[in-house]
Amino acid sequence: MAGAEPTERVCLVATSQALFCDAGRYTSGPVNWATVVRLFMTRPGFRASCIYRVAHSLRAGGAVVLPKVLERVILYTCLCTISSDATLGEALLLPHPIGIVIGAGTVTGRGCTIQQSVSLGGNYDRLRDGRSSPTLGDDVALSAGAVVVGPLHIGDRTLVGANVVVTRDVGPDVVLKSAPAIEIQKQQWKAKRDTRAGGG
Repeated sequence: MAGAEPTERVCLVATSQALFCDAGRYTSGPVNWATVVRLFMTRPGFRASCIYRVAHSLRAGGAVVLPKVLERVILYTCLCTISSDATLGEALLLPHPIGIVIGAGTVTGRGCTIQQSVSLGGNYDRLRDGRSSPTLGDDVALSAGAVVVGPLHIGDRTLVGANVVVTRDVGPDVVLKSAPAIEIQKQQWKAKRDTRAGGG
């Protein structure tokens, strides 16, 4: 038991440091415990990352049931899913957490930004080390609706645009975008509108 206490203290310090780094992404002012409490009460994204960090720390310490319970708390209070088995770097920003899904085994670097309805997780492909989930570098930004699946790697400072599906490795300093919206059936709609206007 005496040997476990230093390990628990290290986990607590690491979790606190990560929380303060996360909080710094939500405010331009100084960060202290009062700031952390205020952001926890007012910003669902920060609340989700706080609960995740506690769950992840407990899981690393060998707990099984409580991390799963905290995952449910994230789902019910923040409307997103973050696995305690994911490894998310410090200075994480979740501006609008609704619909975010971060699966087990996902790894992100420092300073990542994840917008609403983003999915990060595994597929049926596995590397020789058993990984099936993505790894993101530092300062990666994922726009709304982006999907990143499989044991791939996204390089530092890469921006993934809205609704982009990523299934292969991407290098650093890249911008990925999807095709713009396409107009369809414009003439058919115009004909129907003209018919209604004419009383036909």
